[in-house]
Amino acid sequence: MASANVPIGVSEDTQPIISLTLCMMSCVLQTGSAFYLPSIADNLAILADHPHLDANFRRVCHRLWEHWETHVNSNSSPLAMGDCAGSLATRC
Repeated sequence: MASANVPIGVSEDTQPIISLTLCMMSCVLQTGSAFYLPSIADNLAILADHPHLDANFRRVCHRLWEHWETHVNSNSSPLAMGDCAGSLATRC
């Protein structure tokens, strides 16, 4: 049985990785540092293939992985590339 505090499409066993990933994304966007980029991309890839997540949630994670992976490959933070989190939302 799912907890009342777990958002729709998210399972209790994925909450820690989602929370950590969001925290690292926030750190990158606030500081401009590329330090967390590989971990963010790795976590999003894990979430995109996680069997306990809703298909829509996995699709969003896959799109986010594609987005963040481009920054890993270029070793630049989204801020350095003039990116905006809002621009990604239009693609999801």
